[in-house]
Amino acid sequence: MQADDSSGEVLSYVSDALYLKCDVHDADYERAVATASALVVVWPVGVPLFHLLLLFHCRKAIGRRRPTMLSRAISFLWVDYQREIWYWEVVGAWPVPISIYLYIYIDTYVYIYTYIYR
Repeated sequence: MQADDSSGEVLSYVSDALYLKCDVHDADYERAVATASALVVVWPVGVPLFHLLLLFHCRKAIGRRRPTMLSRAISFLWVDYQREIWYWEVVGAWPVPISIYLYIYIDTYVYIYTYIYR
């Protein structure tokens, strides 16, 4: 935050992008908020879903141990697992975004609660 010398108004800027003023009437700020909001929803669902689609597409090559170019490229997703459970990387990845969301919501709730009811 920074005070404007001419009007005395307190101005706020995004800490990681100091050129971006926190103002709901600013088009750049609205675009940044819209992009961030979309990615908060898409990333934790989209990435594991994309991994699952790749693994599902390569399941025969993985099961037969006859690697294709694609199955070799995504081997970091399945090489540590038995053939029968090629999908386990995706199943095991779900607790991470769920834990992060729970932490964010609980932390935000506690912050708001202590701010309002102190």
